[in-house]
Amino acid sequence: MVFSPKTGVAALVLTNSGGDPSLLSTNLLAGRIGAPATPMSNPLTVVNAVLLGLTVGMAALLVTAAVRARRWALRRRAARRPRLVLRLVPLALVTVLGAVLPTLVWGAFSFQYWIVTAWLLPLLALFCLTCWVLGAVALGRRLWCFRRAGQATFAPVRPATADS
Repeated sequence: MVFSPKTGVAALVLTNSGGDPSLLSTNLLAGRIGAPATPMSNPLTVVNAVLLGLTVGMAALLVTAAVRARRWALRRRAARRPRLVLRLVPLALVTVLGAVLPTLVWGAFSFQYWIVTAWLLPLLALFCLTCWVLGAVALGRRLWCFRRAGQATFAPVRPATADS
């Protein structure tokens, strides 16, 4: 809270997020009485830049994994099952991490923390949704392509007929 005795004007700031509440209240008071304001910076600028970079990078990797799933499946159709499962673990981890990361940040598992994350750190919520949705798409596409590649390998060959 800041008070100007000359003008009788006060400013009060209540916050539960990052930043400098005293500087904000001082600037509010300065704006009200016509005094120059002190420049402020966003304390989450670097965090938001890193989260945006991670989101774009993760989206590019997961879209590439989904697009190349057919090629991946054809290369692994002769692989043994334990190795195949190990190769799918990173995609599964990315998908699960995207789903539970907001709850891990706040310390408890509850859907409410998704709402809190979207409100306080929207780029973290975007990163998590990118991992969750695109990770599930890439994982599902790899499994679907692998299954189809296996069926194509064991499809019976029809004998040629006189008509063909």
